[in-house]
Amino acid sequence: MKFVITGATGRTSRMVADRLLERGVKGEDLIMVSRSPERAELAPYAARGAALRYCDFTDMPSVAPALAGGERMYFMPMNHPPGMVDEAAVKRMVVAQAKAAGIRYCIYQSFIAAASEAAEDDDYATETALRSSGMGWAIMRTGVFTESLGRECKRYIREGRIACEKPDTPRAYVTRDDIAAAGAELLLNESRKGRIYNIVGSTITMRALALLLTELSGRQIEIVKSDRPDFGANLGTPPSDLPALIGRKGISVEEQFRADAQELLTGVPVGAEVKFGFQWQARGMEARPDDLGLKMTRLYDAARNGDAASLAAFRAALGENPQRIALWRHTHPEWFWWEKC
Repeated sequence: MKFVITGATGRTSRMVADRLLERGVKGEDLIMVSRSPERAELAPYAARGAALRYCDFTDMPSVAPALAGGERMYFMPMNHPPGMVDEAAVKRMVVAQAKAAGIRYCIYQSFIAAASEAAEDDDYATETALRSSGMGWAIMRTGVFTESLGRECKRYIREGRIACEKPDTPRAYVTRDDIAAAGAELLLNESRKGRIYNIVGSTITMRALALLLTELSGRQIEIVKSDRPDFGANLGTPPSDLPALIGRKGISVEEQFRADAQELLTGVPVGAEVKFGFQWQARGMEARPDDLGLKMTRLYDAARNGDAASLAAFRAALGENPQRIALWRHTHPEWFWWEKC
């Protein structure tokens, strides 16, 4: 049985792969696909026999080769800069490509905001496409990442306040650990297919959060009225299917924050990796790096429009990524027009 994990350099996707390995899946049965398969985060999986493959959902010819040979797939959406692509259209095409590539069973990591057709978002459109694809499917509608809340709480502690519109409205959160445990369970048990699962670890109000942060930091955290809509306040708090999937309650916001209070207060993680930050922060970078696929596309467009500096940078980028040259020649033959000049 071959398992495809998309967005494989992301922390959640890697944790799904880790849970599969812990439950007896062999390394050689993993196909890890990413826009940056050469990144150091994936080296341990390659050492265990996993296939590392380039895949960029905005580079549609790269998708089918990346999924080839897979039977079950964890579909972690790859987010793109706002306005760069039609997310719903891209994800629908990925679903079609997965079906054509032979994927029999697909797990999609969605979001609780997709719970209504009125949302009209790309998650709902993707769910609809998957359910009508002919593949076996399961959908995980997750709460907001607890880790994302933790990133914001660093600021709350620094500023001594939480600005919000609805401080007493419960909001649904879930940790990456719980998402990964649920994702692995669904991947390994196709008998659970054909259902939408609400993956919520705990709920908390901003007022209760302020009290928790006050206790942890020793600094009074105030609630300040805001006229801006609160993210997470209007998403609802559906009953969670998490305990039925993984055999335990989800990790609560309070449990996660107490376990990682050191990072909340000092910025220094308890383990080897930043938990309450972005991937690029976890790699010690001060600014978000430009995605390689996006960078190459921008350079190519500028170079074809006659920008000599972009052409030089484009050729240099090709030379810096020799492991991708063969695939790029296949998926982007137009990128090598300069060789004929």
